Amino acid sequence: ILTSDDVFVHATSVQQGQKGAVVFDVKNIGGKASSEWIFGGQIPTPNGNFTSQEQIGLAPEEGIRFTMAFSNILNSGTNIVSFTVDPSLRISSDTNRKNNTATTTLFRNY
Repeated sequence: ILTSDDVFVHATSVQQGQKGAVVFDVKNIGGKASSEWIFGGQIPTPNGNFTSQEQIGLAPEEGIRFTMAFSNILNSGTNIVSFTVDPSLRISSDTNRKNNTATTTLFRNY
């Protein structure tokens, strides 16, 4: 969850009035710097498809951490959250796309 002070706190469920949140890291594990890139997300909200703004390229072994928070979680119980780096395949030098997606579950407890 994301607290009212905008601090991420790991929790097993989201209570009414709380913001759900996920933290994820993107790291360039290749041997070349990447070009600029975007990421897409599917979050369990009424307007659940998300596309980021363009992100700066990452040098080899460089990474960045994102915290995404959201309200109005659609369904009680288990909800799926997923993010994909470079969903439009703009980075042609990325030869291993198997590690470009992360998925987790979020439990709405109301």
